[in-house]
Amino acid sequence: MHIVGVAFFCATFVKPLFPNWTITMVMAPQSAADRRAADRFSPQVGYSRVVVSVEEPNRVQSEFEGHAYDVSVNGLRFELDEPLEEGTPIEVELHLPGMLQSIRSTGRVVRVLDDLDDAGPQRMALTFRSFSSPLDASRLTKHLASGYFGPER
Repeated sequence: MHIVGVAFFCATFVKPLFPNWTITMVMAPQSAADRRAADRFSPQVGYSRVVVSVEEPNRVQSEFEGHAYDVSVNGLRFELDEPLEEGTPIEVELHLPGMLQSIRSTGRVVRVLDDLDDAGPQRMALTFRSFSSPLDASRLTKHLASGYFGPER
């Protein structure tokens, strides 16, 4: 579990039950193969809607709908019918299963994963820059730490 998720869980649920406990967290170095800053969780494809808004003057369409594949507290991997360029700033509305409200944030496309010659949806990755409110960040962290999506990847 990501360190932020563990820290939030411990501060919210463990410490109130055991106020005399001292909670110590140890971080192990990441392997060269896994340089992720946060654990990723995989919601069921088709049930995790993503609405992306782009503000580019030359673009005819400015809002796109797609699906999330991996979600972490730092970003997500998603697909849209039209690829966006790396570095594109976007606004994201993330609808995850098990949540009554969407998560709103801003982000930046950091990777386009599919070959642009492939027909069909293009997978991309984004890094969250900020959330619309601290509540959105908190709700995402809680939901990922809840175990709803199973073990982290």
